[in-house]
Amino acid sequence: MTQESPGIGPVPEGWHPDPAGHPQLRWWDGQQWTEHVAPIPQTASTTAADGFADPLPPRQKAMTGATWAVLAITVLVVGGTGAGLWWGAASVQAEVEAEAPAVLDGFLGAATRGDTIWADYVSPQLAASAPASPLFGDNEAARLIEMTVEAHAGPLSYGTNAVLTSKTATGADTAHSVVDLTYTYTVDGERHTASATQIVWLARPFYYGDDQPAEAEDGRTPTSVGPWRVAAVDVPTPGQLGDRGLLAESTYATSTPAVTKCRLPQDALIDLAETARLRGQLGSACVNDDGRIALGDGVDPTALAVQFPTLNSQTPLTEVTSLVGSADVPAPLAEMRLAVGSDEYVFVYAATGVDGQRTSASDVRLIAISKAESR
Repeated sequence: MTQESPGIGPVPEGWHPDPAGHPQLRWWDGQQWTEHVAPIPQTASTTAADGFADPLPPRQKAMTGATWAVLAITVLVVGGTGAGLWWGAASVQAEVEAEAPAVLDGFLGAATRGDTIWADYVSPQLAASAPASPLFGDNEAARLIEMTVEAHAGPLSYGTNAVLTSKTATGADTAHSVVDLTYTYTVDGERHTASATQIVWLARPFYYGDDQPAEAEDGRTPTSVGPWRVAAVDVPTPGQLGDRGLLAESTYATSTPAVTKCRLPQDALIDLAETARLRGQLGSACVNDDGRIALGDGVDPTALAVQFPTLNSQTPLTEVTSLVGSADVPAPLAEMRLAVGSDEYVFVYAATGVDGQRTSASDVRLIAISKAESR
């Protein structure tokens, strides 16, 4: 059936605001809405009908959900660790310079407010592996500590095969932006701030005559190029930072000396489990000085202590947020998700600061426990 608009008549084939209300465009083929979507480009050229720039039409080739699951594009080496980035899709605006910045802005906007549309801007693997909103974490835990997040992204650098050498998107299959994040949250009625610098990686697949995704190849003209998607979040290296500094501050500080068991959120959670097992109560050396923890609705600390599972360094633990700390400095905020009894809980840890700086002397403190929200 042809789509109608009051006073306008049939809507022509093309890109139009997504009828689901998401901040993106969706392709109308003249008869129905398709699976093809595109970010809203921030360019000077706009259509008179809807006020949006007109991206290129989608590649006329069916791409099923199963295809998304098996397509592979490249392996990035980020900060010395290998991160496999896998996905594929029909390109909607492969060479539009505004595409990658729009994807980055869309991701940061959604991922710093806990909006579920962040998944529209990331690779399927990143979406599937994240138990909550990247950079923001669990919405109930964020509500409990009245958390807000601000993100300030630097310019995108582009390149091929993970070597970033250009400032133009043309021909590039990878890109990154150095992003400053500032968190504001409440502990025992007092507002605190914590900040960190992260690097956000984007990538896209190139196609050369078939459906097999590949890296960009010099001297070859692709038949099509897949969409940019956020693929990873990591700690920037000194070379990636350039002449700018690493933002790593926290106004949250306690007088309790740092101890090994409070070095990282994983260690602190193991200590919490050990105390629960040995003493039958929810306590830890990694609790803030006054010993008080913000508890979400339905959290019974006594019942939680009785059911708390035994944990050790080999136990796989789920960190909810995508904030990344270094080997020497913990992330400013971390949320550990753990099944206890029949429920899942989120344990929120804040990194301490020494004169406002998170350093190798910083450790973490448990500040809140909430029941986890399901995605």
